[in-house]
Amino acid sequence: MMNIRPILKEDAKHIQLVAKQSWNAAYGDIYPQSFIEEFVRNAYSIHNLEQSADRDAQRDERHFYVCELEGAIIAFAQVMKQEAAGEYELLRIYVHPDRQNAGAGRLLLSNYLTTLPHMNKLVAWVEDKNEQGRRFYERNGFVQTSHMVEKHEHFETQLTEYTWQRTC
Repeated sequence: MMNIRPILKEDAKHIQLVAKQSWNAAYGDIYPQSFIEEFVRNAYSIHNLEQSADRDAQRDERHFYVCELEGAIIAFAQVMKQEAAGEYELLRIYVHPDRQNAGAGRLLLSNYLTTLPHMNKLVAWVEDKNEQGRRFYERNGFVQTSHMVEKHEHFETQLTEYTWQRTC
């Protein structure tokens, strides 16, 4: 049975592993390998993840959760409150490649809907070529609302904004 709980500092190395494997699976054919490695090394460093665990535990505007199966972290997600009332951005959501399509991502989203009842809008950005990511959002009630180009040092990427709105 899957369990959702807030991130703890000691989760950092496990989240780092899920991030590395997820990023390689999702973006290995889209981004240069050197970019993936550098991004994961920086964004998912033990130090950054431990800081995020501390910061998110002390503030109401950020929420970082993990999904465990049999005591092992298989997925994680983080949202951040935006300026507009009831609006949040899904900063990251990743499921270990061996555990995808088993409901962990959906369970993490569901957790936010129940723990943040004042959340009326959730926005997420996804790489256009990340078909699996796009299908995930569409299956979970998100609709495309915007597009943008993100420029990196040696390449650029097309991103699509997906938005979920509470209907009742």
